Formats: sequence, C-alpha cells, structure tokens
Amino acid sequence: MIISPWGEIVAQLGEEEGPNIAYADIDLGLVEKVRREVPLLRRTYERALRDQPSHPMLQTNASKYTAYALILAGNVLVLSSMWALGITGTYLGDYFGILMDHRVTSFPFNITDAPMYYGSTISFLGTAVLYGKPAGLLLTAQVLTVYLIALSYEDPFTAKIYAKREIDRKLSKKRARNEL
Repeated sequence: MIISPWGEIVAQLGEEEGPNIAYADIDLGLVEKVRREVPLLRRTYERALRDQPSHPMLQTNASKYTAYALILAGNVLVLSSMWALGITGTYLGDYFGILMDHRVTSFPFNITDAPMYYGSTISFLGTAVLYGKPAGLLLTAQVLTVYLIALSYEDPFTAKIYAKREIDRKLSKKRARNEL
C-alpha cells in the first residue's frame, strides 16, 4: 500500500499470493507543498531547541568540540550502516520480504547491532551540546528511549524472518534432493 502525506491511499496491492509491486507517480509539486505545509519534515529538532534556554556549561569551547565530535561520530555510524546495507537493507527491505543474503557483520555492525539508531541518537546529543541546550539533552534521552522500544520489537521480528528463511532454504534443498 502506498499512502500520500495527507493519508490518502494512492496504490494498493491485490490479494494475489507471491511477490507484488505497487506503483505510484511522484508529483514534485505535491512534494514541495508538503514540505511547506508540514513543518515536521524540516529541522524539527533544531526548531524545538531554538527557543529553549542555554546553559553556560554547555557553551564552552570544550563543549563545542565535543559536540562536533559527537555529530561526526553519529553521522559516520548512520552513513556507514547505510553503505553496508545498501538501499534495500536500509529502507526496510526485510519487512517486505527482501532479505540480505547474509547478516552484515562488518563496520559499523561490528560495533553495535543498531548503528543507525545509536548513530542518530549520538547526532541528536551532539546537536543539543552544540546549541548548549539542556532541553536537547532531555529530548535526546526521549529519542533513545523510543529507539530502544523499537529495537525490542524490531530485533525479534528480524531474527524471526531470517530464521524462517533458513528453514525454507533447508526444506527446499531437502525437496530438491528427494526429487533427484
């Protein structure tokens, strides 16, 4: 199913079994309209911090350099995980039955199982420190909490679909041997 930013169903798959693809045209005019009218899509975190009070301890040169290091580290984790997973692995391919051949264990997955979640959290933290906003520290803690809740569902789901695929592969091999 493909849904527009306004909640309208643009395309929907039928009831047929097997792989299916839904198509929809992208109206660039609509994209611009959504960007203008839906402010959540544009720098929401920065806007949330802008009018909050700053704290002097977060406005030192050491804080600024720490912030840049955090933002850099967070972006390295996010971007390198996107590189390692490719387009399909990055954008929920496994939820649609498009699985990777093998689990990715190279950098950054050799550091953490969820480099995108932790990398973006580190970037949020760096941004809060860079702007010197204690409210940003609290928002970062909330983001991390939401990510941890998501992981508590996502990790078992991902493990389940990859385990099912392994069972299916073994059954297919066994059937192929029995047919010979």
